[in-house]
Amino acid sequence: AEVTLASRVSATDGAGQTRDYADEEELALAAEKEYQALLARGMELNSDAMHQLHEDTVLLLAWESTSPPLPEALKLHQKRIEK
Repeated sequence: AEVTLASRVSATDGAGQTRDYADEEELALAAEKEYQALLARGMELNSDAMHQLHEDTVLLLAWESTSPPLPEALKLHQKRIEK
């Protein structure tokens, strides 16, 4: 729930200001609306380029932690990342 801030959004406006709702149904609808807005903003980051960046980051961390380091492999992968 903390990834989507649902626990905070359900009772506040997301900035710490408490909302004043008449009933639980209105509160649930407001929380769902805010969740959908957060989800839509996050979907803008869901692209092939972001997936590739994530993959490159994970692999780069693995290459840097290789013991003993393989300088040839690091140079090869660094050239690929810099393109």
